[in-house]
Amino acid sequence: MDPLLEQLEQMKGYVIDETHSLSSLAFTNDLILLATTKDKSQRLLHHTESYLNDLGMYIAAEKCASFEIRPTSDSWYIANQDLCLPNGDKIPNSAVDSSLSYLGDDISPWDALQRPSGST
Repeated sequence: MDPLLEQLEQMKGYVIDETHSLSSLAFTNDLILLATTKDKSQRLLHHTESYLNDLGMYIAAEKCASFEIRPTSDSWYIANQDLCLPNGDKIPNSAVDSSLSYLGDDISPWDALQRPSGST
């Protein structure tokens, strides 16, 4: 996976400032792709799918989720990105009240990081 992660970082997904960007978070078989635009998200997703296909692996769209946070003048809202894999499978959109599980914690677009009680 290291070669894929290095390639993704070269693609500059989520741009923090002129010299810093972050394209992915990875741990064992979990991968989160980060981007500042839908087009960048789609490019990262297609690159990842192509890399995995070359290894005889694939992305199970039904096990994935996406969300886009759009700011307003005094708040923000969740937009549907309508991301698709190259084979046409759609990545489900994550609703505001849903959460993604990553490394035993839940990450929610609205509630941020939620750790199980008793964890540090």
